[in-house]
Amino acid sequence: MTRRLSVTIALAGFTATLGWAEPVGFDHYQVIIDRAPFGGLPGAAGGGAPQPNFAEGFVFVGVVADAQGRLLAVIQPKSAPRAEYKAEGETIGDVTVVKIEVAGEASKLILQQGLVKATLSYPPRSSVANPPPVAASAQAQPAPAGQATASVTVPPRRRIPFRRGD
Repeated sequence: MTRRLSVTIALAGFTATLGWAEPVGFDHYQVIIDRAPFGGLPGAAGGGAPQPNFAEGFVFVGVVADAQGRLLAVIQPKSAPRAEYKAEGETIGDVTVVKIEVAGEASKLILQQGLVKATLSYPPRSSVANPPPVAASAQAQPAPAGQATASVTVPPRRRIPFRRGD
């Protein structure tokens, strides 16, 4: 028993001296932090690199209406060979179509992935040597009596040559 008691007293005395010693700061770890062994900037959370936006993988092509009159957004995923036609509330993988705003050239599409929302608009048009004239809208309004109607020029249809295989 005396031996066990003496070992217990020695351990208690040793731990007491450690507690009275000056506290160890993190200054001696500064060398490791300066070297940044795990990459990124020191003190930056998450590695410091911005995460890519999920909406960069999609192109907003246009808006069409289906047979029931619902608006469908025409969305081209950059990783897929064909476009998707989606209404509000429908999904493409884990991306949901939240809202379709129709305003001509300023139409917008709001997508959501998890808690992140993104807004897509039409891509900028490339310059065309001879832009086609602007056609009338699909729903033409009749002119009031006594007023002349404006004529709209429609570009001629372009025929594509077709040759059957021999």
